[in-house]
Amino acid sequence: MTSDNNTRTLAARTVRAFHPGDHAHTTPAAIELLRHGPGVRAGDPAGDTRWEVRVTINDEPTVSCTAGSTWGALLLARIELEQRGWHLAIAAARRDHTVLDPDRQRESTTVSELTDAGRSAQPGIFQDADPSTIGTVDEQAQHRTAWIERRYGTTAATHTR
Repeated sequence: MTSDNNTRTLAARTVRAFHPGDHAHTTPAAIELLRHGPGVRAGDPAGDTRWEVRVTINDEPTVSCTAGSTWGALLLARIELEQRGWHLAIAAARRDHTVLDPDRQRESTTVSELTDAGRSAQPGIFQDADPSTIGTVDEQAQHRTAWIERRYGTTAATHTR
């Protein structure tokens, strides 16, 4: 699926959206990941390439956010959805999941589960997740920082790998 030579749909599926505190009642949400511009290899600068995440809830265009990586666009979309009272029940929104190096993996759709034993790759940022495991963008960042401090004895700001 492409809309022009420089825009490509990388992923599109229906996921579940819900209001915080009401995990039992979910609403279908269409989510799309698009790349505007040429693809880039891992570690290369993005240049003019941008990734866009679009989310539609209840058949109404809800959010469209663009950034220099898949993860960046998804975080911006999640922040905007949170401000509107919505969460997405997807793997990338779990409190214990993150992308550890989004600047090198601009087009990655793999997240890592952070556990005391280490981290394990979980393919599919848009894969279904139990709503009770979903956190806000801030909660997810706090979990990542605490995990890095426990694992490496350093803060996230000084940890480079």
